[in-house]
Amino acid sequence: MENLRRRLRDTEEELAHVRRELDQKTQELRDLRRALPLPNPERLYHNIMDLCYEFHACTTRASDLDNRIKSLRHSANNNDNRLHDVTLLELSVEKLRIEILIIRSQLRTLFTGPALLCAAKIITMDIWRTWMDRPHRNEEGNPLSVQPEEIETVASDQLQQLDRNRQVLVEIRASMMETEKQDTREFQNQMRTAMAKLQSSLDAALGNLEKREAPPANPREDNAMEDFEEAKRAPGQADRTSPRNSPVPEGMAMHDQERGAIQENVEYLEELEEEEGEVGEEEEVPQEVEQERIRQQNAIARQEIEGDIRQLQQARTNFLQIIDELRRLPTCPPRRLGYGAVRSDTERFMRCAFCRASGKHYSDSCDEFPSVYVRRRMIEDRGKCVECLELCRRDKSCKKYYERCYHCGKYDHHSALCELPDRSDEIAEQLAHARRGLAQTTDRINQLERDLQRLQD
Repeated sequence: MENLRRRLRDTEEELAHVRRELDQKTQELRDLRRALPLPNPERLYHNIMDLCYEFHACTTRASDLDNRIKSLRHSANNNDNRLHDVTLLELSVEKLRIEILIIRSQLRTLFTGPALLCAAKIITMDIWRTWMDRPHRNEEGNPLSVQPEEIETVASDQLQQLDRNRQVLVEIRASMMETEKQDTREFQNQMRTAMAKLQSSLDAALGNLEKREAPPANPREDNAMEDFEEAKRAPGQADRTSPRNSPVPEGMAMHDQERGAIQENVEYLEELEEEEGEVGEEEEVPQEVEQERIRQQNAIARQEIEGDIRQLQQARTNFLQIIDELRRLPTCPPRRLGYGAVRSDTERFMRCAFCRASGKHYSDSCDEFPSVYVRRRMIEDRGKCVECLELCRRDKSCKKYYERCYHCGKYDHHSALCELPDRSDEIAEQLAHARRGLAQTTDRINQLERDLQRLQD
């Protein structure tokens, strides 16, 4: 009997020890649950679906980039426009590459959530597999990749394709730069040849001017030198040419000599005047040519400015038409995201149809899911009504069937699913962009008109 009591006491002590260990493990599990930021299973599922849709959109943009690069290869635009397109494509490729890397990293993190939720007994793996095995479709109606293995494979393929696209753009840029350098070298060679020809022409013209400006020798000095040389060579001739032996009278001889000298001076002055007149004409010709060249350049500049003004005026007309059309489109005030607090006591436990928050805000003001496209997809995936956002029999049996939308005034959808606020934001952005373009175009027209007026003056 005593042994039995002793065993009972030992068993009770052992059981108490096991209970203490169980309580300790339970507390540790609770602490672990509180420490781990485990999301709500439904929210985790919808976050994964949203990222899968964004990943599909990235793959679609990657295909568009391939088509744009192919078009750039066969583009007939000038080098400046093509270089601008290459720069834009390079930025687009890099941006898309970063987006795919971010989405893949986020999906890797989210796909670790189901195992943690199952370990924490928040959800079972069978339920999670049932959610993931639902038929998911993209915008074109094709199956959407939602499995981690498929997404990893597609992401790797897309990243490799983007690397190839980046290399192709580098090659295109290098080819265009080489072509531009070749054109520059040819232009420089042409300019050197033209400058050499112009320099030779100027040298020849200056040489001719120097020859014409050189004064001719004085005939009287030449005659005097000749007489002096003859006198040195033949001093005996002076007696034979003296006035006493000359048959012509002395007065007549002096008169004839003076008249001959005067005539020679007159002819010499006439030749100088003719040469100065020719030099003056040659100096006037380059000035007239320069003035004519300036007039031609001004005429060409005026034509270019007038053409630019006509194009800008057409652009201004287009901006005015766009602004008029945008102002005629229906719009509404933006949604009050995050400000639609629930004030009614009867609705304080009402859940948001999207983030499932209880009594914090109305579904239309949900700032966690502001996109109408995402909201509609969530409602369709859950099989809920687009008028009451709940499970109902639809049509006239829906309690919201006869209620108008707060934004557009129609009956066929809930205010939280109305597309008009999102379209209104886009219209406002387009309208602001068009007004900025109109102002810039008007300023440019005024500047060109001032430039044209200066050329005409």
